[in-house]
Amino acid sequence: MTAGDAHARARWARRGDIALRVVAAPRPARTGMRIALCALAAMWAFAARSGWRAIWTLGLAAAVAAALTWISIDATCRV
Repeated sequence: MTAGDAHARARWARRGDIALRVVAAPRPARTGMRIALCALAAMWAFAARSGWRAIWTLGLAAAVAAALTWISIDATCRV
């Protein structure tokens, strides 16, 4: 492998990492709390060490939020 090949691979790896971070950053929301949460998620996506870490940590946070929502709905029997 030449130095040019390694440089090209590093550039594509960096582009892929940035693409993962953009995917991890959610769309803007309408309400104030959702806007704040989306902003925090976007900041985390670009502050994480890698795009994959941003994806799995934000996915884990979403799963925990979904579980808490499900438990709340189940406990109070209302949406």
